[in-house]
Amino acid sequence: MGIPTAPLDDRGVQDVRELAVAQDSITWLALSIFFAAEVVLLGFSLSASDRVLHVLAVSTGFAMNTASLLIFLRSDEYLRAYWTMLRDTRRRQFDVQNVQGAKARSVILWLHIWFFAVWGVAAGIAVATTL
Repeated sequence: MGIPTAPLDDRGVQDVRELAVAQDSITWLALSIFFAAEVVLLGFSLSASDRVLHVLAVSTGFAMNTASLLIFLRSDEYLRAYWTMLRDTRRRQFDVQNVQGAKARSVILWLHIWFFAVWGVAAGIAVATTL
């Protein structure tokens, strides 16, 4: 159960809107950095001739993908809370209808799943080359 709050005044609406925009910007920045780093790490993993470096790259990639997913899920919860607060003001500009097509949340979750699969295959390659 949440703490009951008074309706947002104009300043409160502006503050929550700014928080939502900042949260969204930070989320996309963090995801961009994580995904770029994972692509670079994957390239390094595939070209590493030393088994130890390959295993280290795969382990790091798996850990980075896990961290990225957890950060995204946390950020997404904040964004949902901010938008709920804004919609509850009943102001028309915050009455956003569902957009057709793929949702960004779904695309990002599938991208994380794909990276987990890729790191799993890369781990399998590391194991197979040592047998």
